[in-house]
Amino acid sequence: MAGGSRKAHTKSRNGCGQCKKRRRKCDQRPPRCSNCERWGIDCDFTALSAAVEQVASRAFLSGATIDSQFLTFPLPSPLFDARDIDLLQHYSIRTAFILSGSDERSIWQTHVPQEAKSHPYVMHGLLAISALHMSFIHPQDQHQCIWLALKHHEQGLASFRSSVHTITPENATAVLSFEFFANLVSSGLPVLSNLSGIQNAIASFVQTLILSRHAWAVLQPVIPSLSQSHFGPLIDLKAHFPTKDAAKQTLLRHTDGMFDRLYHFNETALHSGELKTAYKDAIDILAVIFEGLRNRPPRWADCLFWNTRVSKEYFSLLQQMQPFALVVLAHWLVVLYYSPTFWYKLWARKMIEEVCQSVGEELKPAMAWPAEAVGVIPRAVHDVQCNCTGCQGHAVLENWQKDLASEMML
Repeated sequence: MAGGSRKAHTKSRNGCGQCKKRRRKCDQRPPRCSNCERWGIDCDFTALSAAVEQVASRAFLSGATIDSQFLTFPLPSPLFDARDIDLLQHYSIRTAFILSGSDERSIWQTHVPQEAKSHPYVMHGLLAISALHMSFIHPQDQHQCIWLALKHHEQGLASFRSSVHTITPENATAVLSFEFFANLVSSGLPVLSNLSGIQNAIASFVQTLILSRHAWAVLQPVIPSLSQSHFGPLIDLKAHFPTKDAAKQTLLRHTDGMFDRLYHFNETALHSGELKTAYKDAIDILAVIFEGLRNRPPRWADCLFWNTRVSKEYFSLLQQMQPFALVVLAHWLVVLYYSPTFWYKLWARKMIEEVCQSVGEELKPAMAWPAEAVGVIPRAVHDVQCNCTGCQGHAVLENWQKDLASEMML
């Protein structure tokens, strides 16, 4: 073009298909962008809105509303805009408080945002989880919040894939932060529709467990450096856990004899010696976890411990939906149910309900305790002064709930 220069054109890949087809700039406003509203046609964002129309009307846990210093570092431009500043502030004063108990809060409130300063994919993950949290507690803005959560989740994945080629001690904490956020968003989005679009919660969640196991395997070379960092408590799988033998000796009197029943069923079942070994090892790890948690509520590392420690043989049985493998899983889901992030409660309860419905009569007694623990079936009525093993087991769960609520100021 003689005598002048052509104005640079910034092209967005995030507009709706209708605007792209007509070559119009899309303002990406759900539930229907301005152009589609004016044209009177369906918009891609309408489908997103329809996916969350069945959201429960009640607000979920809203996080803490205490005074806290706002994050003051600037968002990297031009990747982020003014709406993202609101998300960043919301994360700082509210979302960070629902991700952990008090002993891990500094990780989410201070150290993760510091990683986000240098790594855009962590910032996208942080903003995605903040938007997802806002969608639960601000129903009137839910469509906009869920769109923002999806946008940042997808942009975070793209940034991660393009910038992380090797995991090193230098980027390990950033990678771990993003992995946590990506997992939280992926599992939290279906909760907005009360898992109504999930035909088989167990099969869907097992895929999440597979990804978690894979991520843990990939992180193994940098685990020593991660353990020495501020992020150590998130992955310290040995902290507060007794040995298998010590756990089994002291645990039976605290949890309604559930492990006694599991061990007995495994020993008397007709499956092969190899399967007995795989199941026994998985139950042993459950015993270790529950004994370590008798006096404190679960943390992220506690939830991670079982999934990353069970054998490949057991996990293969779980993928095959073998009934006893599902019963063992149901007992671990009780730990997940009482973990810090509230939307895992719905997943855990739904899966335990599915296991109860799918197993045969011979396994029903083994499912009684986890089903009672998450409210799938009513607790057996005992005298208020009862000190039986069943009541002691439920007392442990009540202490978890009370301590976690106190820590998170709910």
